[in-house]
Amino acid sequence: MKSLGIRTLDKRGNVTIPKSFLKVHDIKKGDYFELWFENDALIIQKLPVNRCIFCGKTNDLLPVNISGKSICKTCFELLEVSKDN
Repeated sequence: MKSLGIRTLDKRGNVTIPKSFLKVHDIKKGDYFELWFENDALIIQKLPVNRCIFCGKTNDLLPVNISGKSICKTCFELLEVSKDN
């Protein structure tokens, strides 16, 4: 497990995670996490969240997916329009 270095809590109890770490691990704004303590260590687990592979929205997703990837209704409709042209 790779260290993120030493971090401190701000006045609101937030911890900043480096952008490079977020990018490498495909963590985006709105992702869900579960937190717990085990043997005096804070464990953070990213929970799977379906999102559109084109725009990243997590709502209005179609009930089907392709290779485990989802698409929202808006992007699907845009693809349909571009296919006709």
